[in-house]
Amino acid sequence: MSARMTLAALVVAAATCPVAADDDPVFKNSDWVIETATSLTIMSDGGGNIDDYADLIADLGRTEVRILGSCKSSCTMFLGMPNVCVSPDAVFGFHGPRSGDQSIRYLLSLVDKIASHHPEPIAEKFRSDWGLTRDFTWLTGAEVLAMVPGLKTCGTEGQR
Repeated sequence: MSARMTLAALVVAAATCPVAADDDPVFKNSDWVIETATSLTIMSDGGGNIDDYADLIADLGRTEVRILGSCKSSCTMFLGMPNVCVSPDAVFGFHGPRSGDQSIRYLLSLVDKIASHHPEPIAEKFRSDWGLTRDFTWLTGAEVLAMVPGLKTCGTEGQR
């Protein structure tokens, strides 16, 4: 089981456990904090397997996801979740997919898969530019918030 799938299992398991407001986080490591059975905070995520992220996002459903730090590569797919908030101080790194299968058709299908998890206009930029290169395009949380009307702002003390 991958680390991402283990995290999803922890979120599902945590959902069955009562969590008092003053309890310690349900799960915590240097990259992820599940603060309650319904909250995930991302401090630093370098990305990973696209399918693992797509599965994790599906498993998380309407879980609140707070992106407060570095979110690179597949981590950016969290931006399309319904209950995501972004700190203006967060940093996002977008780039095209990497795969052992280097056929254009396959790589473009991965670009579409990633973009399908991004809100507009980020999805459009990813399909037409950022997802077509292996070089990172870096944006701050403030820049992402300015690009996506309706995207919620959060801070270290919680969602605003």
